[in-house]
Amino acid sequence: MLIIQQGRCTPPLRDLHQCKGPKIVRSFQPEWYSRKEWLCGCDASSKLFCFPCLLFSKERDNVWVGPGYSDLYNLPTAITKHERSSAHIQHQIALKTFGKCTPISIALNEANRLQVSVHNVKVRENREILKDFIRATYFLAKQELAFRGNDESEGSSNRGNYVELLNILAEKGERLETHLQVSTVFTGTSNRIQNDLIQAVSDTLLHDIQVEVNAAPYVSVQVDETTDATNKAQLSVILRYVNQSDVKEAFFGLY
Repeated sequence: MLIIQQGRCTPPLRDLHQCKGPKIVRSFQPEWYSRKEWLCGCDASSKLFCFPCLLFSKERDNVWVGPGYSDLYNLPTAITKHERSSAHIQHQIALKTFGKCTPISIALNEANRLQVSVHNVKVRENREILKDFIRATYFLAKQELAFRGNDESEGSSNRGNYVELLNILAEKGERLETHLQVSTVFTGTSNRIQNDLIQAVSDTLLHDIQVEVNAAPYVSVQVDETTDATNKAQLSVILRYVNQSDVKEAFFGLY
């Protein structure tokens, strides 16, 4: 009871870091404690542990209980996996209800609440990852750059603008980096996903144009024709209209 009342240990763990050669590339950030109420640390071993599992788990070989966790490179993935485990959820319930006469219905409600909380966190993470995919799609479309490369395999030196741009974004975003490395169900880099993203952005832009055109008092259509190398005519269609006292041009399509 005294240990529970004193609460978890949250030392700064200044010696917990990962190096690449002589350079430190990752170091532990104390604010991670505030993000996960179950996370605790040991200054002597410079390892991370799960406070509820330390108190109630009988599986001493669990990395969050016995040896301790120190792989900062894969920490986000390991935290997500641990939070979803039934054992961790049960130990959190045990900690919250310790010393109390708790009906089974309350314990079940607490388990459901924790599962919903973990699910909501994952949904928020997935939304942020999807935003990165949309940003990459929007950037390449705006700059009129090709999306794909001739060889998009793992060993290719140039996997195409879309994949390479995501890899650059991943260098500054730990969430996206982890997703690209460990995701097996939905990575977001396949040709089909690229096509779906392009179509989704296109549909959204055309819808916005439609709304503005419907509200415009004056609209004109500008059509420009050119013949390509195969002697086929191509028409570029541009809508020109008044939008809030300003004249606006919107490219509508190439036919």
